[in-house]
Amino acid sequence: MPRKVPDNWRSRIEWKYERNRHSFEFIVRFKSNKIPRNFQREIGRLIIDDSLPYIVSDVQVKEAFRRKGLGLKLYERAVKKLGKISTVYYEASKEAQNLWKKLRKTYRSRKSFFTGVLTIYNKKRT
Repeated sequence: MPRKVPDNWRSRIEWKYERNRHSFEFIVRFKSNKIPRNFQREIGRLIIDDSLPYIVSDVQVKEAFRRKGLGLKLYERAVKKLGKISTVYYEASKEAQNLWKKLRKTYRSRKSFFTGVLTIYNKKRT
């Protein structure tokens, strides 16, 4: 049975960006002094390869925090920081494909039919 998420969890989180040797990482976690009992500090992480076209290589959100908008926020922060992000669309999970569809409604995008790569740009649709 999943743990109950505290009602005030949104006021307890922080966002972090890390540049590693071969990737960019976007992290959402609890503030160090605000971790609820029976929860780990890290809630979610988005990892993007540092070579163009900035392909998303991994994303994880703890089960208790799924469907609360955190995954979308991780992707939006990445788009704003990097200017664009990409995915091999047909290799993404069904949940990830749905999230990319939401991003396409808000941001300009380009889909390469031959490679199956979908790129989201940091430009809002008009």
